[in-house]
Amino acid sequence: MLDRWEAKLPLRRIMRDANYSYSASCNLGVREAKGELVLLLNNDVVFREDVLTDMVRYLTPDVGIVGLKQYNSAPLPEEVLRPYHIGVRWIWDGHWFRPRHAIPTASDQLIGVRPAYFPAVTASVMLCRKADYLAVGGLDEAFIYGHEDLDFCCKMRMDGGKAIVSLNNHSAFHPKNSTRRGADSETRAKQGKANEALFRDRWGGRIADEYRGRVFTDDGSYRGRAPAVAFGLPVGADEALLARAYAIGEAMVARFGWKVRYLLAEEPGWTNGEGIDAVLGMGDFPLETVKAPEPFVVRLTVEDDGAVAETVAETVAETVAERLRAALETGVAKLGV
Repeated sequence: MLDRWEAKLPLRRIMRDANYSYSASCNLGVREAKGELVLLLNNDVVFREDVLTDMVRYLTPDVGIVGLKQYNSAPLPEEVLRPYHIGVRWIWDGHWFRPRHAIPTASDQLIGVRPAYFPAVTASVMLCRKADYLAVGGLDEAFIYGHEDLDFCCKMRMDGGKAIVSLNNHSAFHPKNSTRRGADSETRAKQGKANEALFRDRWGGRIADEYRGRVFTDDGSYRGRAPAVAFGLPVGADEALLARAYAIGEAMVARFGWKVRYLLAEEPGWTNGEGIDAVLGMGDFPLETVKAPEPFVVRLTVEDDGAVAETVAETVAETVAERLRAALETGVAKLGV
C-alpha cells in the first residue's frame, strides 16, 4: 500500500528495527516531519469522511490540539451507532480525578455533534502544530502505551496555554485496543498501573485545582453536566420559606441553567446528596447531614428575610451564584442575603 501511495504523493517512510512505543515512534516522526502541522494517527483508524479540512480550520492560534469523535466499529444492521469518544473528561472516583472517554449524555447532545472544548482528547487521531508539539516536549516516553496523550494534552493546556478541541461534527472508526490485542495481559496490566501512577503523581493536584474552579463556571463540556444545587428545608418549614426556596431555585434554573433539587428534612431520601455540588440550607436546616460524594461540595446557610417577589429571587440567585464560586476555597460559609 505504501509503495502505491509513494508513487502518487511525497511520502517518506521511516523503517524501524523493532516495535517501539507509540510515544517514541510519534516523537521520531514529528522530529523528521517537514511540514508545519503534524497528525498523530493510529494504524487502525478508518475515516468516515474528509476530516482534515475542518481539523486544520479549527487549529486556530489559541487552539493547540484538535481531536475527533470516534466509534469503536461499524455496527451490525440491528445495532445503533454510538460514539465511545467525544473527548476526555476527569471523573471523580472517590480518590482522584480519573480520565475517562466522554460519551454523549442527555446533557451532552449538542456537545456530541459539534466542535467542543475538552480537557483532553485521545491521540489515536490528533492534529497539532509541530512547533507546539516540540515546545511542550512531545509525548513523554516514560508512558508505555497509555496516558501519553493525556499527559501531552495537559502540557499543552496547562503549560502551553492552548485549548483542546474535539471535532464532534466529524468522526472515524477506531476499534479500541485492536493494535495491542495480542499483547500479554499481565504485562499490559502492569504497564497500565505504572502509567496511571505516573500521570496521577504529575497532574492529580493540578487537575483537582482546575476542576474546583470549573464547578460553577463550566458550560458542560468540562464536566459533562450543569452545576447541581440542593435547597435544604428544615422540619416544619412554613409556606413562606418553601416559596422563597422555590423562587430562588427557579431563578437559578432560568438565569444559569443549573439543576435544582429540594430536600425536606426527615422526608425519605433527604440526606442523599449524590450529584450535588452545593447544599443551600434554609432556616435551621442541618447542612452536614446531607451526604454528598462530589469532591468540592459547598454548603451555605441562606438567611431568609421572608421576601418572595420574583425580582428579589433573581437578585438572590445571582448573589448565591457569586458566593458559591467564592466559597469553593473554604468549603463551608455563611451566606446572608
